[in-house]
Amino acid sequence: MGKRGKYGQGRVYQPTYKAPDGTVKAVSKWYIQYYDLQGKQHREPTKAKTEKDARGILAIRLGLAQQSNGPVGDRGLRYSDIREGLLHYHRVNKTRSLEILSNGDESLKGLTKLDEFFGFVKDAVKDESRKVSEITSDDWEKKFVLARRKEGVSDATIANSAKVLRHMLKLAVEQKKLSSAPTIHVPKPPRAREEYLSKEQFDALRKEQFHDDAAIDKEFRTLLKFLFFQGVRIEETLLTQWNQFDLDAGVFTPNADINKTGNATPKAIQKEVVVALRQMRKPEGVVFEQVSQKMFEKGFRKAMLKLGYGGPAWQCSQCRNVDKKTAAPADENSPAIPCAKCKNGIPMQYHYVGPTPHCLRASGVVFYRESGMSDAEIMAITGHSSNKAFLGYSRTRIQSIKEKMDDAEADRKRLKKEDQKQHMRVA
Repeated sequence: MGKRGKYGQGRVYQPTYKAPDGTVKAVSKWYIQYYDLQGKQHREPTKAKTEKDARGILAIRLGLAQQSNGPVGDRGLRYSDIREGLLHYHRVNKTRSLEILSNGDESLKGLTKLDEFFGFVKDAVKDESRKVSEITSDDWEKKFVLARRKEGVSDATIANSAKVLRHMLKLAVEQKKLSSAPTIHVPKPPRAREEYLSKEQFDALRKEQFHDDAAIDKEFRTLLKFLFFQGVRIEETLLTQWNQFDLDAGVFTPNADINKTGNATPKAIQKEVVVALRQMRKPEGVVFEQVSQKMFEKGFRKAMLKLGYGGPAWQCSQCRNVDKKTAAPADENSPAIPCAKCKNGIPMQYHYVGPTPHCLRASGVVFYRESGMSDAEIMAITGHSSNKAFLGYSRTRIQSIKEKMDDAEADRKRLKKEDQKQHMRVA
């Protein structure tokens, strides 16, 4: 005879059987029945002598089941289903996060690795992507997060995938496809890169020749000036159109649809940038049409190596620890060296270490701060909407701090002398 509780709380019961005389009888043993968070049904006999004891055992089993970290929902639901739900959300909301790949596919930063992990294949005859019921916190942390770290991948990259998966599951819960979702650990990104170029280093950089074609080299140099003096991200800069500029007034209007902060406030253009842009001005179209991001990054890195501002070294993608003493790997099959500062044998990567094109944004911030501009004025240039984000780009040279410390002592002595003179006049 069944003793069913409220929905989702399981039941206790005594199975029945038909005796030879035709009567229906119940066995003496009490059984419990419940579902875990994966939707799997469990039935088991107990040693309970009474219904009350059986309910106590059921309560313990339900408690253990609730501690399970998998999702509850349709056991037939697959990764491909919640993946499509996420892309649909981004389409409807026209988010800037939605990317269109070169083959025309829609994607998000971090989605490709998730597809590989969960076995998603586009236009597959048979959907063999993993069932959502198989996704657990432990599985995610051990088989994805820790595995990617052992590949030498940065936590910032892993975090992109984690955020995408967490959003997928959240949407599935909101759409009633799942009643609950597992906790998806999002690693904390490593500290921001601190490389930047001083104004003197930047001046040395723009003296370099970047391309044999004079027109392309000229555009390259203008792009360098724009990134440094205007503090704009390279991805946004390469999409700028001539109709965003009023060079006579020296004003640039960002496109809120493509910049990261959604900022559309007109910005002043530094005089050197105005002169350079006037020399290549066209009625319409893309401003920097001859220089691609890949070309720019390649030329920039070549100049950094030549000037000695950067170079190859072993670097940990987690803690940014750099080892310049250990020799370069003999070939691509040579084993990586473990990071001395990280646990669990995180491998270091042998690659270029030094300023990147994105560092020009931080370099411009340093230049303007040392020139005496306020943070509010610099934020009006870079387009930062919060002090927290802005301070992530700000740097201060030790020499600059030392000079101000020395100036503070000199100012103190000057004030002391003035106080003495004032005292003497009063006396």
